[in-house]
Amino acid sequence: TMGDTLIALTAARQLNIITQSEFDLRLSTLLATINRLPLIQLGTPGALYNATNGELMVQNPRVAMAQDMARLLLGMRLVGNTFPEYATFLDRVMMRWNFCQVVDKSGQLLNVTGLKSFTATGVGYGEYSSSAFSLWGFMPASTSTEHFKTAIIYGLPIDFDDRDPRLTGAPVIVENTPYILAGLEFNWAAPTTNTVVSALQKMRAQRIYQVQEARWRQDKILTARAEYS
Repeated sequence: TMGDTLIALTAARQLNIITQSEFDLRLSTLLATINRLPLIQLGTPGALYNATNGELMVQNPRVAMAQDMARLLLGMRLVGNTFPEYATFLDRVMMRWNFCQVVDKSGQLLNVTGLKSFTATGVGYGEYSSSAFSLWGFMPASTSTEHFKTAIIYGLPIDFDDRDPRLTGAPVIVENTPYILAGLEFNWAAPTTNTVVSALQKMRAQRIYQVQEARWRQDKILTARAEYS
């Protein structure tokens, strides 16, 4: 994704894998592309774009995902904080977008499909998304301490979202990615007003690892469950 690319470019420059001139060239090209991306009718970036010409891929029904925007917002903030000479331009890019459809009046993040809006999943990606939005001054409401159930797997309690996927439009899964990213990028100190959330994310990450380790020790089966795998 574009957010991943922004983060990867930042890391590559900090590790001296690429020169400053190469970094500037690549980043300037990417930011110019992001700035002129056509937006969907809701005023937000679309979910899919043509990688060759930047054209918006038509989706029916229309889709606006707070989770997708969160990754891009995090990448943009990381670049702006690390390389302040780009901060003003990044602010202008973000100001093009209309957040009214993906953040409600109470601060809850939303996913929009067609004419329906659903609360962004709280467990895992929901809290990661809240952290990313917080970097830009939003105060997203937390749902990870409310909307979840617990399953006992290999003797360990594993939390999962308790909302009906037929109503939310999002599958109920438990995977590594949002927890790994929270550790790598926030060091378990997500920029939210609720410190309980960060502690909960870390605890859930530890349990997911422990249950995978227990599966290997008991059944000799390796688990590498993540998005798209």
